[in-house]
Amino acid sequence: MLLVVPLGCEGVDFTLEAWPFPVGTESQALFDAGLIGVWRSIPTAGEEPAELTISSPDGRIYKIAMREGGDDTAFELTGFVVEVGGVRVLNAHDVKRQEPQVSGYVLFRYQLEAPDGLVLTPIEDDGSNKRGVGSADEFFRFMQVHIHEGTLYGESTHYRRVALWGAGPER
Repeated sequence: MLLVVPLGCEGVDFTLEAWPFPVGTESQALFDAGLIGVWRSIPTAGEEPAELTISSPDGRIYKIAMREGGDDTAFELTGFVVEVGGVRVLNAHDVKRQEPQVSGYVLFRYQLEAPDGLVLTPIEDDGSNKRGVGSADEFFRFMQVHIHEGTLYGESTHYRRVALWGAGPER
């Protein structure tokens, strides 16, 4: 079951698809210091740039906040990273927002590009729920087989790092 949740900032809507399971577990999580920092999206077609702030309180779990233009935070997530078939996947959950509250996981493939680029691509429903994926273990096995299939991904967003903090735990 996939939950689609529209989130909005003045004149801009974000749609997140929430999966019932993460890809992997927090015990499999790895830390990628390259994610830490403040990122600004590279706007296309006259869009306002979005700002993404990623920090880590413990060097394992990430705190992610996104806002549009100079507005207040649109949503906040916590998450962890696993690697599947050479692809890094950010499993994010606990969307904190007045309405709606989201249960489940928002999944992103990400790539870091030198010197200060980040490409986030949402993992979207390609019918895996119709293929008998009914548990976290089955979902992980499904992703191991299908992680390189283009039909699994939505439209990528490109970001440029605008601020950098130390890669260690927050102080």
